Amino acid sequence: APTSEEATTEEQSVEAPTSEEVTTKTPVKEETSSTQENSPTTTLEEQFSNEFNQLTSTEDKTNYTREYLTQNTNLSVEQVEATVERLNLSRENVTAQDIYFALLKDLADQQDALLPRVTLLAARDSELTNEASIALTENSPMFRAALANSPSGNDVVSEEDNIIVADALANGYINSQTDATNAANTLSGRAWVVDTGTPATMSNGLTAVPEGTKVYMQWIDTDGAVSPVYQASTTNKLSSSGGSQVGPGAYAFDLREAWIDSNGKAHRYEASSGQYYRLWIDDYKTVDGNTATMLRQAGGFFPGSYVNSVTGNNIGQFPLIGTNMQRTGIFMGVIPTNDYMTTDTSNWIQDNEGPISNPAVTSTSEFVSGKVWSETGSGDYANSATGPNFNSGDIAREGYQVVMSSLTSAGAQAYKAQVESLPTDQQAAAAHQLFKDHPEFISATVTGKTDANGAYTLRFPSGSLSKDYLYGYVMDNKGNLVKGYSSFTSPLFRSPNSNLSFAPQTAPYHRPAKNAWVNVNFALVETIETSIDITNFDVTANPAQRGDTAIIDVTSTALSPLPTHVEWRDSKGNVVQKSGDVTTVEEAETAGTFTIPDDAKTGEIYTVYIVSGGNEVAADSLIVQVQENAATYEPVYPTTTVEQDQTVTIPTPTNEDGLALPDGTKFEGGNNVPEWATVNEDGSISISPNQDVEKGNYNVPVVVTYPDDSKETVFAPVLVQEAVPTAEQYDPTSETINKEYGTTATEDEIKGAITIPDYPTDGDQPTITIDDPSQLPDGSKEGTTDVDVTVEYPDGTTDHITVPVTVGKQADNDKYTPETTPITKDFGTGVTEDEVKGAVTVPDYPTDGDQPTVTIDDPNQLPDGSQEGTTDVNVTVEYPDGTTDHITGPGTVAKQP
Repeated sequence: APTSEEATTEEQSVEAPTSEEVTTKTPVKEETSSTQENSPTTTLEEQFSNEFNQLTSTEDKTNYTREYLTQNTNLSVEQVEATVERLNLSRENVTAQDIYFALLKDLADQQDALLPRVTLLAARDSELTNEASIALTENSPMFRAALANSPSGNDVVSEEDNIIVADALANGYINSQTDATNAANTLSGRAWVVDTGTPATMSNGLTAVPEGTKVYMQWIDTDGAVSPVYQASTTNKLSSSGGSQVGPGAYAFDLREAWIDSNGKAHRYEASSGQYYRLWIDDYKTVDGNTATMLRQAGGFFPGSYVNSVTGNNIGQFPLIGTNMQRTGIFMGVIPTNDYMTTDTSNWIQDNEGPISNPAVTSTSEFVSGKVWSETGSGDYANSATGPNFNSGDIAREGYQVVMSSLTSAGAQAYKAQVESLPTDQQAAAAHQLFKDHPEFISATVTGKTDANGAYTLRFPSGSLSKDYLYGYVMDNKGNLVKGYSSFTSPLFRSPNSNLSFAPQTAPYHRPAKNAWVNVNFALVETIETSIDITNFDVTANPAQRGDTAIIDVTSTALSPLPTHVEWRDSKGNVVQKSGDVTTVEEAETAGTFTIPDDAKTGEIYTVYIVSGGNEVAADSLIVQVQENAATYEPVYPTTTVEQDQTVTIPTPTNEDGLALPDGTKFEGGNNVPEWATVNEDGSISISPNQDVEKGNYNVPVVVTYPDDSKETVFAPVLVQEAVPTAEQYDPTSETINKEYGTTATEDEIKGAITIPDYPTDGDQPTITIDDPSQLPDGSKEGTTDVDVTVEYPDGTTDHITVPVTVGKQADNDKYTPETTPITKDFGTGVTEDEVKGAVTVPDYPTDGDQPTVTIDDPNQLPDGSQEGTTDVNVTVEYPDGTTDHITGPGTVAKQP
C-alpha cells in the first residue's frame, strides 16, 4: 500500500528530518498454502470457563452469566435477560465452552453491545499494529476475523492478511514481450527508482528496482466487489532492453483464476471499463541504507490509488480492453538516512526572512526559491511528460520546512570524479560513501519555512551556493521528511533543472547574474499507508442482511494530511453514505459505520472507500443476502476433543433443535481452516492434529450454503489435548498357561495369552515380543515360571508384563521306582501279605504326607512254605496321585531239611 510516514510529536524550526521507516510488510500466503495455526493463549474464554465450571446448579450458572454480561457489555437489563434466556443454561451436559461460544455468537449478532473493557479478547493474535485499529469502541464487534483461535460469528479476513501469490512471470504464463501484449487476464508493467530519466513507462532511462522486489495489486469489479490482494515479484532477467515490456523491473499478475462471491458470481479481471486497479510496492531499504518509497503509479498518477482500467487519463499504461492491462508503472523515490546530505544539524543556517516576493527580478543574490504544495493529482492525471503543476485541487503548504544543501568547489570536483562518472544506478551509493567520508564537502545547509502560499526562499552565505550541485527536501510541520516530485527524487547533488521530467512546474531556472535559482518547487506526495476492512461481513462467506450494521477497521499510522473522508457506494457506484472530512483513524472508523438499507436486494454489493485528496486509496466491500434459510437455521457442531496424533471425525452438524438441516445444504471450509482439519462435503470434519499442534481450543470455520443459496459461517469447536502415551491409556493382562510335565511352552502361546482390554481392533495393533526366549519352560521342571513380555504400541510407547507358565507335577510312577527286598522263609513256613508289602520300598519318596499303597495282586501267589524255591509275587504300588507301578516281590522257601 502507499508509503506511511512516521509521525513525531515535536516541532522545531531547525532539526534533522525524521527518516521514514520501512513499512511493515503484509504477511503473504502462497495460493496453495493453508492458514497457519495460531498458538492458544490465556483468554477470556478460559477465565469464563474456570468460573463457570465451579458452579453446579442452573440457578448459579444463570446468575453468573447474567453478572458477566452486566459487567462486560452495555446491554440493557432487558437485553441481558433475553440473552441469558437464549443461552438455555438448563440444557443437560452443557459445558462452559458451549455457553461461551453461544454467548459470543449472540453478542456478535447484536454487534454494538460491548464496552472497550474487552479489548484483550479482540486484540489477541491480531496482526494490526496501531493502537487505534485494535481498540474497541461501543460500535465495534467483540472479535476480529484475524482471531483464528477465537470463536467468532464470522471468519472475515482482511485482504491484506490473505495475499495470493499470482506471479505470471514466475509461473511461466508470461515469458516475453509478446506474452505481455497478448496474455489474457493479466496486468503487467515495470518498476523503477526515480534517479535520472522520465516518467514514461517504456525507455525512460530510469534504474529498475532490485531483482525480486514484491509488487502488490488489488482490483475492484464493475459491481464494486473488492478483490483479494495479489502479489508478484519483479525480475530483470527476461530482457535487458528498456524498450521491452518485460525489460528490467518487469512484473506481471496472472489473474485467470476468478474469485467467487457468496452469490455465486465469478469475478475475473479483464481490463474492462469499470474495473479499477491499484498497485503498490512497500517501502524498502536500498543497498546503501536509504529508503525507497513509492512516488507515482501509472495509471492513476497518485501512488496506491484505484484507477479505472479504461480511462482517458493515460500516462503510459495501455489496456487491451477485455483482455489485459499492460505497460503499467511504479516509480520509487529515495529518501536519504543519517543526514549525510546536509551539514551537521547544529550548523544549519536558519533563514527567517521569509520568501522573496519577486525572485525573478530581485537584486538579492545567491538564493534558492520556489513553492511547496501537496499534490493530489488534480490536473495531472494525464501528465506523462513533466512533473506536476500546481492546480486548483492541490494544497499550498504553510509552515513546511525546506532544507537545501550545496557543495564546496572541492566537493563539486570530487563529486564529479567519484559520483557522476559512474553509471546512474551506482551513483547514490557512491554519493553516500563520499559524504560519509568527507562531510566538509558540503558548503552550507540552509533551511526556512513556507508562507501561506507555500512560497519559500533560502538565502545562502556569499560564495557558498554552487550552481550545479544542490540537494533539497521538505519536512512537514511535525518534522517528517515528505517525499515528492522535485529535482531531487534521489539523494544526488545536481542542478535543479537537470531532472525536469520530475521537477514540478513551472520549471526551475537559474539567474546567472545573481547566482540564484527560481521555481525550485516541491510537489509533495503525502500518502500514508492506509487500509480499510469491514470486520463483520465480506463478499464471499459472510454476507450481510438488511438492517445489519457494517463495522470498519482502518489501519494507518495516521490519516493523510490531505482532505480525507469515508464513503459507501452501491453496486451501481451511487454514493449512499459520505462522511465529512476526518483527520484521525478513530474519526474514520466512527464515520464509516454503515447500516444495510431495508430495501437492499440479494447480491447487492456495498463498497466502502477511504478517499484522500480526491483519490480512492483504500476499499473493501460486502455482499447482501436476504434469503431466509440462513436466518432460519442455526447449525451446531458439538465440542470435540482430540489428542495430538489422533484422528477423529466430527459428525455433520444439525440444527440447534437437533433436527437435520434441509436437503441440499452444502458445506465447505471457511477462512483459516487449520491444516490438520478437512471439511468434508457432507459437513463432517476430519481432524488429525499432530504433535506440532499446540494444545488448546480451536474453531474450524465452515461455510454452510443452503438450498436457497444463502450462506453463513459456523464454527466447530475443537479442544486439542496433549497426546497421552498409549501405554498410559491401556493395561495389558495375561492368562496363566498350564502345560503338562514334559511339554514345552511356545512363543505363540505366550503372545496369545495377552489381551489389551478396550484397545480398538481397527488400525495398527500393538506388537508383542518375548524379552528372553530362554525363559520359556521346556517342561522338564514342574512349577510356575514368569515369562517377561514387552507390548509395544503404534506410538512407540511400551508396557511390560509377565505371562505365568505352569508346568504340571511329574507323575509319581514316572518320578519314583519302587524296589523290593527278597523274602526268605523256612520250609513249611508261608509268606504273608504284610511281609511282601513290607519288602516294598520307594526310594526318595517323601516321608511326610500321604504314602503309596502296596497291594498284592493275587494273594494265591504267596508261597505257603510247602514247596521249596522262589516265587515272584506280583505287587501293585499305587501313589497318592493315582498312578501305579507294578513290581514283583520274590518270596523264597528254603529247602526241606
